[in-house]
Amino acid sequence: NIAYRGLYTRDGMRSAIRYFASRPGTDASARPPHASASSSDGDLRAPLAGLRVLDLGQYTTAPLVARNLGALGAEVLKIEPPGGDAARDWPPQQHGQGYFFTLSNSDKRSVCLDLRGGRDRDRFVALLRDADVLVENLKPGSLDRLGFDAAKRDRINPRLVYCAISGFGADSVYPGRPAFDTVIQAMAGIMDSIRVNGVPQKTGISFADILGGLFALVGTLGALVSRDRGSAGDALDISMQDAAAWITQWQRPGSKQVDNTSLLRCADGYVVAQAWTG
Repeated sequence: NIAYRGLYTRDGMRSAIRYFASRPGTDASARPPHASASSSDGDLRAPLAGLRVLDLGQYTTAPLVARNLGALGAEVLKIEPPGGDAARDWPPQQHGQGYFFTLSNSDKRSVCLDLRGGRDRDRFVALLRDADVLVENLKPGSLDRLGFDAAKRDRINPRLVYCAISGFGADSVYPGRPAFDTVIQAMAGIMDSIRVNGVPQKTGISFADILGGLFALVGTLGALVSRDRGSAGDALDISMQDAAAWITQWQRPGSKQVDNTSLLRCADGYVVAQAWTG
């Protein structure tokens, strides 16, 4: 089914979010302007066409949010520091660029800005003025220290939707503490639920990073809807630990879980069987 639905393409992973061209009986010409654009695939719409997104992130979480907004039609500008995103050179590579970086940064254009001073700060102000979304995963407080705190952002663009993603949140008992995926998996109970011979294990994918990015994506889309209904732009504080703890809440003392799933060994591998009544 993955191959049938065309999820993997030669240019990288296609967005898993698909929109039907139209519902039966609807007039395509009656769609709102922001939903009228179509992709080259012909069967996908671009519901966020016309929106501008600034991606001030590295590694996974913020780039993942911006990448999905871009796949939905938004214009995304990735702002990289001098030297570029730290993940650009991660192996494996093709044509001098890492696969991991490419996967997280499709549907974007890049610009290098040094926000610590000089004319680049003025360029950033100009970009903020015309943006709909700013998403970042810097250490909490980093943007404030660079001179772009909430009051400054609001003066520049009161309609800006600002999404900040961090390991533990802006308001945390670990102020300013950085976190990577493995740390959050360990502290949120994910590794505790995945044991091999009693030993906690990290998931094969960056589960906490991806989960934090998905929570941020949904929050950003909700903030855009709220803004379009007449409110000012929202500021979102997304904690990867919050997201991971939410997904593992069934492990808490006193929680009840009914597991009616069996893993059956077969001659050529394993089959998952789940009982269903309804």
